Amino acid sequence: MCELSIIMPVFNHPDTTKVMIDSILSNTYKAFELIAVDDGSDKATLNLLQSYQESDSRVKVIRREANEPKGPQTCRNKGLDHSHGQFIIFFDSDDLVTPTCLENRVKAIKSRPDLDFMVFPSGRLTEGELDPTSDAMVFGHKLYDNDLQMFARRNLPFIVWNNIYRHDSLIKSGIRWDIHLKSLQDADFNLQALLKGLKYDYAQVRPDYAYRIVSNSSSVSSGIISDAHKKSHIYAIDKFFSTIIAQYGHKYDKDITEGALKIYYSVIRAKLDKQFATDMANCIRKYNKQKALSFIIKVKCCQMLNYLIPWKRARQLAFLPFLIRTSTAIKKKINKLEREHKNDA
Repeated sequence: MCELSIIMPVFNHPDTTKVMIDSILSNTYKAFELIAVDDGSDKATLNLLQSYQESDSRVKVIRREANEPKGPQTCRNKGLDHSHGQFIIFFDSDDLVTPTCLENRVKAIKSRPDLDFMVFPSGRLTEGELDPTSDAMVFGHKLYDNDLQMFARRNLPFIVWNNIYRHDSLIKSGIRWDIHLKSLQDADFNLQALLKGLKYDYAQVRPDYAYRIVSNSSSVSSGIISDAHKKSHIYAIDKFFSTIIAQYGHKYDKDITEGALKIYYSVIRAKLDKQFATDMANCIRKYNKQKALSFIIKVKCCQMLNYLIPWKRARQLAFLPFLIRTSTAIKKKINKLEREHKNDA
């Protein structure tokens, strides 16, 4: 068994994939296997992956079978099944890692045999380089007292690529990627880890991972409002409620509903979706009738206000208390990050 397995789904975009693979192969740490799992890429991307596999024995390319569900979750599960490392890292194919990322992560988790995984800070990929500037979209910093609560609220403390996991811990706890999810996969995977009681800690180091912000916002928007994604959103909220309640009772109902509001607010950017609103309300009602009622009131307010003012304003006004809470949480996060950067300096 090698020390480290890096599992990376790949789907097209050979240029950015090359940048990511090159950054991994140029790391100071060498005792790893990079499992690139193709999700049905074009010929150019497949040729790129094949060239790396032929030139470097650490690179292993496997392909999702045509009869298997498409998506990064299937690819990550396949990668996990084919992995031989004592430790596991899940990376995305369009990002960038620092030259000492792998060495620092392996060294850190080796020094903490009491932990199942460790969390490392990340930054944004700006003009080809890691930008650690404080930002609401920066992850992997120890900012919250209760990470489970934050995941329930969709205020993510960390993403899977922030982490290095012990292989045995994932296998023994039965944690897998949920192939039924079109989105929220990261939150679900990490929420499973927390609910299964995996022990973790944050590494107090400089960011070692740079993630790329998708520039095609219209493509992202059309994705989250597709019928398939709407069904996935309902499935995810239902799963969050059922799994958290099974362990903590109704302690986090308010937080899960807050997370559901964030999802709903994103989906209805362009117009009201009565069916999605009904499905979301019914999902929440299964677990908490009072929270479902407050959700329905916001939906009805949107609808009534839209008779008087344009949709964008109606949406914002109806969800104003929610937007204020979200804005306040973002400001608190940025302030904490800024204090961290000052202390580092």
